[in-house]
Amino acid sequence: MDYISVKEAAANWQISERRVRSLCADGRIEGAARHGDWAWSIPATTARPIDGRSLRFIKNESFRTGAQNYAPADIMRNEPSSSSAVKDSVFMGLCLDDSRITIEQVEAVLENQIVSSLSLAQHILIANTATFLEDSVSEISDYSIRMVHRSILTSVDNGSRGSFRDRTSQHEFTTLMLQYKKDWEALHPIARATFLFGELMRIKPFINSNGLVAICMLQDSLRISGYPMADVAPSDCEELKAAMAAIGKRGNYQTLVKFICDSISRKAQ
Repeated sequence: MDYISVKEAAANWQISERRVRSLCADGRIEGAARHGDWAWSIPATTARPIDGRSLRFIKNESFRTGAQNYAPADIMRNEPSSSSAVKDSVFMGLCLDDSRITIEQVEAVLENQIVSSLSLAQHILIANTATFLEDSVSEISDYSIRMVHRSILTSVDNGSRGSFRDRTSQHEFTTLMLQYKKDWEALHPIARATFLFGELMRIKPFINSNGLVAICMLQDSLRISGYPMADVAPSDCEELKAAMAAIGKRGNYQTLVKFICDSISRKAQ
């Protein structure tokens, strides 16, 4: 592996040498090795690290949720997910990816039937996504989300598993995860899960299957906080897309947060 100096890294990333040393000392540059008090060897292929000071939305208020009432959804905490949650979530993820696969086809595949109108890869994609949703929840991180993408595309598209679309989307994804872990930690869990879902759909960090990844992470984030999976019915696809469109560039999440809250509390009604 080739290495570069602090000076070369500073020139490549257009930041000061002092900032490069600080990032190295903080463990923010993977593979960097220290030599003495000031010298560092940095892998030449390392991309510029994300600066936490340049997050897209520095203040939580920039994501507007309105005067949201979480009480009806909070009643559902520690309740089990709907029996149709996995099937409906798989369909919703496919819908967000603009797939033409129907809910009936998803249901048939999950009942171990062969659907002649679907390819083998489509059968595997549905089964892989359902398997993730059926598994126990785990901590959400940039690594775990990439592993979700890898797992649902196993034996479907091995070449693009865990691969970002481009450097810009990778940069935005890393920024998003900094927000999720730090800026949004004190938010209501439903708002936090919704922001994660919405920003994954906005960024579309991966080459493909971003809708499936986003719906998986929404449900995982909710379950980690003790909620059942959002009960997103097949007929809700267009309404969900409309709520996503309301986000735009100003971060207006009011419609989407209400949609998710309603989908959680629906079971109690």
